Amino acid sequence: MKKILILFLLVSLLFGCAPKKEATNNNGSVYYEIFVASFHDSDGDGVGDLNGIIEKLDYLQDLGISGIWLMPIHPSNTYHKYDVLDYMAIDESYGTIEDFKVLVQEAKKHNIDIIIDLVLNHTSSKHPWFKEAKDAVMNDTCDTTNKCEYYHFSESIKKGYTRIHDQLFYEAVFWSEMPDLNLANQDVRKEIESIVDFWLDLGVKGFRLDAPYHYFDHNTGLNNEFLAWLTTYVKSKREDAFMVGEVWADQQTVLNHFESGLDSFFDFASSNTDGRIVSALRSKNGHVLSQYLADYYNAIKNMNEEAISSIFLSNHDQGRSAAFFLDEQQRKLAASIYLLAPAMPFVYYGEEIGMLGSGRDENKRLAMVWGEGKDAKSPKDADYTEEFNSSVKEQLKDKNSLLNHYKKVIHLRNQYLDIQNVKIQAYLFKNKHLCAIEYIHENKTVMVVHNLSGETIVDELAGYKIVDQVVLSEKATIQQDQLTIAPYSTVILNK
Repeated sequence: MKKILILFLLVSLLFGCAPKKEATNNNGSVYYEIFVASFHDSDGDGVGDLNGIIEKLDYLQDLGISGIWLMPIHPSNTYHKYDVLDYMAIDESYGTIEDFKVLVQEAKKHNIDIIIDLVLNHTSSKHPWFKEAKDAVMNDTCDTTNKCEYYHFSESIKKGYTRIHDQLFYEAVFWSEMPDLNLANQDVRKEIESIVDFWLDLGVKGFRLDAPYHYFDHNTGLNNEFLAWLTTYVKSKREDAFMVGEVWADQQTVLNHFESGLDSFFDFASSNTDGRIVSALRSKNGHVLSQYLADYYNAIKNMNEEAISSIFLSNHDQGRSAAFFLDEQQRKLAASIYLLAPAMPFVYYGEEIGMLGSGRDENKRLAMVWGEGKDAKSPKDADYTEEFNSSVKEQLKDKNSLLNHYKKVIHLRNQYLDIQNVKIQAYLFKNKHLCAIEYIHENKTVMVVHNLSGETIVDELAGYKIVDQVVLSEKATIQQDQLTIAPYSTVILNK
């Protein structure tokens, strides 16, 4: 398979005797996921919008993020907008194409890239393509002038198919109102090229690909062929474009998709209440976690040396991560672990202030709590009842808040970590409660150490010096080749 030459300047780095200046743009070192309708409302109609994001770019820049992933922004019949009606338009509740242009321009001034959700597995059943195809199939008028081959029709019932009448069915794996596209069809691919051209011309950095595991019914080989084609096309239009895919499957399946040449895939194994990060914190086993992070990084490089994993704690399909722990120290440590991992972190909006939400999907996409008296409204079918007694405004004033912890850690990542041209390996202390990763470069080595336990740990460590740390109680020290690190704390070292 043709090797795709890509990717990414991730993070600006490094160390010297004097403090390093933080990079102004790390080409997506930390991304921030936004459900637009729930983020910030600029015009008082209760619905978040593109202008609302523009108004919060100062906040996002101060947080330290350098990329935004916008969940679907296209016209749609649903609140979540994963059933697209028009790929080259903005849902009117979010704004206009002109608003989007301004957002991209203003984000650029803040050194923030924009990627958008690209939903290619399916369209809305009300999309003009499907309406034309369905009419032609029903009337037996299919020919090269209509869209019959854009979708999958059958005269017999199959798994994942929806009935039109007794002798006619169409594939719609997720929902009857979201018919699956035939991505093997060359005319569909030409349509996709036009869609890609449209958004790249507007200045987007790239795309988050929804559900690529389902493109060809879980056939990794066919999925990879399509992803390789799409990657090649996108990179031909913008060499530094970034694309990340959602393959929600077992880890080996995710790993196999890296052969496609796509820039990144989400690391679902590290996310959620049963993921590797939370499991390690509960078991206090730092050795297992550090070995996993290093091994997975290196396994990806063996598949595609230009690729990287995208790591997160929770997203729009999962219960929010603040509920994983009752102890805020552990919440902060979980944040430190994934934000300083050898991967690209994605922060789900509101995660940085500990927002809650679980159950139905609407509960996982509640309105961002700014504390300004004019927050957007949550989705109308949300039924989450647990109160959240905090806000961005309140936490900005509290130096010990979760929000200020996120700011601290993200800025440490931007200042000290570089995962370009680096060798990653786990460092196994004698005490298994310590999770440590070494970033080994030609002329330097940086190490990140987390104490997963509630006890102060003293362990042997020679040749390193402390350059920065995230202090939750006492500061870490190195004396006579002994590292002392407080409970749930993180330290950054170099040699």
